[in-house]
Amino acid sequence: MTTEDWLLWTAVTSNLATATSVIVALAVYFHERRRHLDSRALDRFLAVNEQYRDYLKMFVEHPELHEKVPYAPRASEKSLEDRQRGALFEIKVCELESAYFLYIKQRTEFERAQWQGWHDYMVDWLSNPKFRQAWDDGLGDEYVRDFKKYMDDLLADLKRQEKAHPQTRAAEPEMVERARATQQAAPNPGPQADG
Repeated sequence: MTTEDWLLWTAVTSNLATATSVIVALAVYFHERRRHLDSRALDRFLAVNEQYRDYLKMFVEHPELHEKVPYAPRASEKSLEDRQRGALFEIKVCELESAYFLYIKQRTEFERAQWQGWHDYMVDWLSNPKFRQAWDDGLGDEYVRDFKKYMDDLLADLKRQEKAHPQTRAAEPEMVERARATQQAAPNPGPQADG
């Protein structure tokens, strides 16, 4: 190899390394920028969702003040207890939707474990006959399409399993009563500081 060949090879290699470095740097930049934008969008979504849950808590605390549960078309015909249950179900769906968006893209082992727990929790709630009926009556209609589709698919799987094995259908859990007791017992601590 002559000196000229060596210099040419060095120049080509150097240019290729520079071009590759620029491409990698741009890819990392755009990936990080997208993650940052996604994170900001998720933060805004969670903040609005929390405000909506706070609004729904009024339905739980004072169902007599409102003539309609947000998802129910004939809420004025429902009893106070039914309206209160509807508000609790709405709060629960807000919580499940938040978990869906937080953990559906499982990047770490921790997130995979969290997602499995939330998935099981969603199945538990969909196993509750009253919650299921509310879902079938339109409880999930106003939520984000991807989340609603996920819940609808879970419900369809549950119904198939119950049809195939009717003896395994769980008795109605007391989730609504536990949620009501937890809601009334737990004071709202407000935003928590990290660290």
